[in-house]
Amino acid sequence: MAHLYKFLILSSILLGVFSSGTLPAFPRHGRMHFKGRQTLRLKGGFAVTPSSPLPISEKSSLPAPTEGKVTLVFSIGYGLDNGVMVVSGPSDILGRGDANRAPKMQRKGGEQWELTLEVPIDKGVLVYNYIAMSNTHRYEARICERSISLSGVKPGAKIHLQDSFRSPKVATLATSCFSKAIFGRGNAEQYIKSENKMVSPSEIVWNTLSADEVSVRLVVFAPRLEAGHSVWVTGSAESLGKWSTSSCLPMAHVGSHLYVGQIKLKKSELPIEFKYVVLDSNGQVVCKEKGDNRKLSCNADTPFVVSDSSFNYPTPVYRSAGVAIPVSGIKTSDSMGIGEFLDLKKVVDWCKLSGLQLIQVLPINDSGEDPSPYSASSSFALHPSYIRPAAVCEYYSKNFGIDVSGCENWAKGLVEQLNKNWKIDHPKVMDEKRKLMDAIFDKVGIDVIMKDPELQKWAEASASWLKTYAAFKVQLAKERTFNNKWWDCTTWRVHADEADSMTRDHSPDYQTVARVYFTQYHLHHQLKEASRYAEINGIALKGDIPIGVTRCSSDVWAEPNLFKLDRNAGAPGYPEQNWGFPPYNWDEMHRDGCKWW
Repeated sequence: MAHLYKFLILSSILLGVFSSGTLPAFPRHGRMHFKGRQTLRLKGGFAVTPSSPLPISEKSSLPAPTEGKVTLVFSIGYGLDNGVMVVSGPSDILGRGDANRAPKMQRKGGEQWELTLEVPIDKGVLVYNYIAMSNTHRYEARICERSISLSGVKPGAKIHLQDSFRSPKVATLATSCFSKAIFGRGNAEQYIKSENKMVSPSEIVWNTLSADEVSVRLVVFAPRLEAGHSVWVTGSAESLGKWSTSSCLPMAHVGSHLYVGQIKLKKSELPIEFKYVVLDSNGQVVCKEKGDNRKLSCNADTPFVVSDSSFNYPTPVYRSAGVAIPVSGIKTSDSMGIGEFLDLKKVVDWCKLSGLQLIQVLPINDSGEDPSPYSASSSFALHPSYIRPAAVCEYYSKNFGIDVSGCENWAKGLVEQLNKNWKIDHPKVMDEKRKLMDAIFDKVGIDVIMKDPELQKWAEASASWLKTYAAFKVQLAKERTFNNKWWDCTTWRVHADEADSMTRDHSPDYQTVARVYFTQYHLHHQLKEASRYAEINGIALKGDIPIGVTRCSSDVWAEPNLFKLDRNAGAPGYPEQNWGFPPYNWDEMHRDGCKWW
C-alpha cells in the first residue's frame, strides 16, 4: 500500500476521473518553425548562450543587499460575498501559517483584493498563499506552492504581484499519478531533454533596469503537459516575438508544473498582450490558450511586475477511464495459483490497447490467512501471496551468480499444479509459496541475502514499520502454539517494546526475522517493477486502503492505545454487519498530530 499512490476511490469495475482545468488531447493549431533552439530569444530579447540557457536574468557578481525592505503589492481577483481574503505563509510577517494571524487584504472594488506589505530584503524567497476567510475557509492548492524571489532587487523597490486563485481541484493533475505516469510516462530521459529546464525559485533573479524600463515575470500553472512538451509565451511585445512563430519565449520549470519566464520592457510598450502555448519536442504548437489575449499593465512607480495564473485550456475538463481489480484476480499463465504483482504488467498492456489510463488495485496489505484484502494485519506490509518465486530465483542468479535452478524447476511445477483449478485455493497457495521461498532463502544463504546493498537500503528506509512487523510475525507463530486467544495480541506475553531486541542479528529469532525481511523486500521489488512499467507506458497504478486493521495486527500490537479495543467497526442495518475491526481512537491519535497516518 505504501508503494502505490494512496487514493481511496469508491468505484465499480470501470472508473472515471474528472478534474477541471485541462483537456484529453491537445488540438492542432498550427506549426512553429525553428532553425534551432539556440536562435530563440530569451531574457527579453537576448539570444540564448551556453552560459544563459534560461528565460531569467543573469545573477549579478555584486554582493546582494542584506538590509532594507522591499514593498510587495499583493492583488488577486476572488468573488467573496461575506468574509475577507488573507495572505498567509510560514514567515512571521505572514502569520507563520496561522490564517487568523495572517494580514488581511482590502477590497478594491468588485472582486479585486489588494494588500501592501514591506518585506525585509534578506527574506530571499518569500513563500505565500491566499485563503478566503468566510463561513467555510477556502484554501489554495498546496502542491504548487507560491513563492516570490527578491534576488536582484534593491532596497526600496516595489513589486506588484498580480495573482489568480489556484484551485485544489485543478491541482490534482499535478500529483505524481498524472505528472509521473499518465502525462509524464515515467519522466524518461528521451522526453526530459526537450522539456522546460528545471530551476530552483532562488535561481530566478530580477533584471537591472533603467528609469524607463520595467521587468515582468510571467508565471503559469500548466499541469496538463504530456511527456516531451514544453511551455512558451508569445505576445505583442518585441521580447515576446510580436506574435511571431519563430521568437517565442521559453519558460523555466520551478517544480509542480509551475513555469516562469521573464522579460524586460520599455514602459512605452505597456500594456502588452500575450498567451501561453505548449510545444512538442519538434517545436510544433500542440495547444494554445483559448479565449481573449491576456493583458498586462502596471503603475508608473512599479518597475517589477509578476503575473501569476493558470493555463487556460481549450477544454476545461480532463476525463480519463480505468479499471479496478484485486491483484488476486489477475491470474495468468505465469502465476502460481493466484494473481501476482508482476501480472500487473499484462494488465498495463491491456489498458494501453484499450485506451485506459488508470489501474486501481484493492488493498494489497498482508492479511494473513484471511483472503479478504480488507483484513489488514499491517498498514504497511505486503501480502506474501502476491510474490513470484521464479522472479526471486532470477534475481539471485542474475545479480549474484548463484545456481538456483532446482528452485526454478520447483516453481515451474507449482505454476502448472496450482493453475489447474480455476478457483483460488488460498491456504494451499500460501503454504506452497512459503515452502518455496524458504528453499530459495536456504539455497542463497542468509549472509548473501542480508548483505545485499539494495535490501539494506530498503530495510533502512522501511525501519519505522519493518522491525515491528517482523517481530510481530515471529511472536504470532509462537502465540499460536499455546495461547487460545492468539488472535487478540493484547493477550500476548511479549510486547512490541521488545521488537528491537528480537530483530537484532544475535537474537535467537534472527533467522525467522531475516526470512520476513527477505519476503517483504522481494514483494517491494516486484511491485516497484510493475509500477515503473505502468509509468513508462502512461498508466497510473493506484492503491486502495483498508477501512481499518484487524485486532491481530502489528499496529494494534505496537500501539493499542490508538484503537478502541472494546468495540467493533461495522455497518448497521439488516442484516447487521460486524467487521470485527477496532475503531480508531481519534482523541489519542490527535495527541501526536496523527503520526500513525
